[in-house]
Amino acid sequence: MTISGRNVDAMLHGNVVPDSISFDSLLPGVTLDCEVMGTNRGLRVARIHSLDASTAEPEEQRAVSPMFPAMLKFFKWEKGFGFFFDPQGGDDIFIHYETLARCGIDHVLENQTWLIATIKTPKGQHVVNIAQYGP
Repeated sequence: MTISGRNVDAMLHGNVVPDSISFDSLLPGVTLDCEVMGTNRGLRVARIHSLDASTAEPEEQRAVSPMFPAMLKFFKWEKGFGFFFDPQGGDDIFIHYETLARCGIDHVLENQTWLIATIKTPKGQHVVNIAQYGP
């Protein structure tokens, strides 16, 4: 996100995204005209005025991995996110509630194995697709 010409990180919760903006348009690198507020956990987007998708990263930089099995470490429903263990031994892999909802999944449990596809972001791997694993 850019604030006064500087790139900064700010938490963007789905409840501040207006109906006029699709979640699919919130790609890495988009520019938001927004209001932010400071919290004890850092900056948080309070309101979005507009979105400029022309600054989004090129699609080839958002390459999606093939689906692979991974075990869910935890998911905090009250916060809307969780993490998978990386089967290759790397950093944990982030998953957001919106990904579950978009894929038609309404329930996940710790230590369940799922098929996931990820993208690399500046903050690590993020799940972009998830499906049941096994029979």
